[in-house]
Amino acid sequence: MVKTWMKNLAKLDLKLRNRVEFVIWKILIWDLELLDIKKLEWTNDMFRCRVWDIRIVYYKKEDSIIIKNLDFRWRIYKWY
Repeated sequence: MVKTWMKNLAKLDLKLRNRVEFVIWKILIWDLELLDIKKLEWTNDMFRCRVWDIRIVYYKKEDSIIIKNLDFRWRIYKWY
């Protein structure tokens, strides 16, 4: 079963998809310098990373990073 954020990533054009994949890779290896990351105010443990008009919502669980969703900014926050 393919996750929703992976489907949304596949729908992006090539240039934007490459940029978002690079940012996801940086998040997963915990290299957060120069990334626009903020904690979501209404949650205890979720964060968002901004890449142009794309938002990546993720959280840290023990020693791993779990990506919750990825979508355009005008659609991402309707999920929460």
